[in-house]
Amino acid sequence: MDRPRLPLGDVVFALGVKTYSMLSGRRATSFIRDAASLGLLDAVPSYNTAFRYLEKPELTDVLKMLIEESAKPLAVIESNFAIDSTGIGTTTYRRWFDHKWGRERSTQTWVKVHAMTGTTTNIVTAIAATATESADTVQLPALLARTAESFDIREVSADRAYSSKSNLHAITDVGAMPYIPFKQGSTGEQTHHKFDGLWSRMWFYYQFKREQFLTHYHRRSNAETTFHMVKSKFGGSVRAKTPTAQVNEALLKFLCHNVVVLIQSIYELGIEPEFWSDEDCLKSQSLPQKSCG
Repeated sequence: MDRPRLPLGDVVFALGVKTYSMLSGRRATSFIRDAASLGLLDAVPSYNTAFRYLEKPELTDVLKMLIEESAKPLAVIESNFAIDSTGIGTTTYRRWFDHKWGRERSTQTWVKVHAMTGTTTNIVTAIAATATESADTVQLPALLARTAESFDIREVSADRAYSSKSNLHAITDVGAMPYIPFKQGSTGEQTHHKFDGLWSRMWFYYQFKREQFLTHYHRRSNAETTFHMVKSKFGGSVRAKTPTAQVNEALLKFLCHNVVVLIQSIYELGIEPEFWSDEDCLKSQSLPQKSCG
């Protein structure tokens, strides 16, 4: 008879403790056992078991959901948002043979993380992570839509990498004002492309009210602040070897960051915490039942 599966909630908790402590799996076990003695989890997964769960693609969606859930209590605070991307280092390398120079070359691989963050508290409201290089501009609509489900968005700031007509329309469609500078060579006039009124208005606003535009746009630097907070507290690289595990380990860093920001906001902003019971967890439509426990 097979051994019964560990509750997914216990595994994620253990992985979170390991990530927060920045210790190896073996050394973090004592902290996980202490948490179990306090009744915070039912079973103590071994570090090898926890690492095997990191390899599961289905864990990725669970971690994204937990990041979004941990941000929701700050919906009463956040209304201005910034989006950006960053690289999380790995210990793996991509190798190829350079026929021109007749030798093998290698380069370090990265986990590319795209995040929407509140500019008041630096909470991450939506996130995407890939084990390969991915363009910034195509990530905005999905992250914006996820954030708009729980937050009243008034402003969205982003750098030139996100400058496109579709992104401007996506932002205004949720009732927000886009603050995205235009790339060099962009014009607000009708050319061989179909005329776009929103693009034209924003271009003239950017050109002739630059100082006012930049006052709002500079909120974007808070996205870089968020990435610095994550990397300085939880490390700027992951230890996992496979792409799926690397993505999940990177997401765990941002989950820990959100928990830290949420606790800080409870004390500094006077937010009253309301903790879920097991029954509340099972009744929720947004949380999978197997993650409760």
